[in-house]
Amino acid sequence: SGRAYLSCAPYGDSIYCFGGYDGKNSLPEIIRYNVTSNTVTVMSATLPSGRFELSCAPYGDSIYCFGGTSGIYLNEIVKYNVTSNTVTVMSATLPTGRSALSCAPYGDSIYCFGGFDVANFLNEIIKYNVTNDSVTVMSATLPSGRAYLSCVPYGDSIYCFGGHTGTDLVNEIIRYNV
Repeated sequence: SGRAYLSCAPYGDSIYCFGGYDGKNSLPEIIRYNVTSNTVTVMSATLPSGRFELSCAPYGDSIYCFGGTSGIYLNEIVKYNVTSNTVTVMSATLPTGRSALSCAPYGDSIYCFGGFDVANFLNEIIKYNVTNDSVTVMSATLPSGRAYLSCVPYGDSIYCFGGHTGTDLVNEIIRYNV
């Protein structure tokens, strides 16, 4: 079905899409698009609840999904194991529920940037250590609170592009040296 505000991440020859909003409902679906065969499969596993404006990042044989909203701002970290098609809600959580954040993998961790928590546009940088399932709020912050940014790892850094502060669109490129 048509949807917006979903999050996607690559694994092998496929791209996995998580959640989204269909204009009426928050969606819990996990969908695999196989690039090689040009086929779409709705997976039997689903997110614990419908959500959109989440952010996902691959790590090992899994894809980790952070936050999102369904009217309630979620602080969950959800692991989707691609090889076993299973979903696990991790013990660690984000400091507050948030949506419209952006995440990028680096080393043994996934870094989450910004977002919106129902009242504030966030400037936080959060490190999720995949190995020990722990969350650390980094001392460095984004120059201003922002949501709807996009981050990508490159070399020894994570680059963050754009975003929205609640009043203004952001035209900055930020380099976070990991």
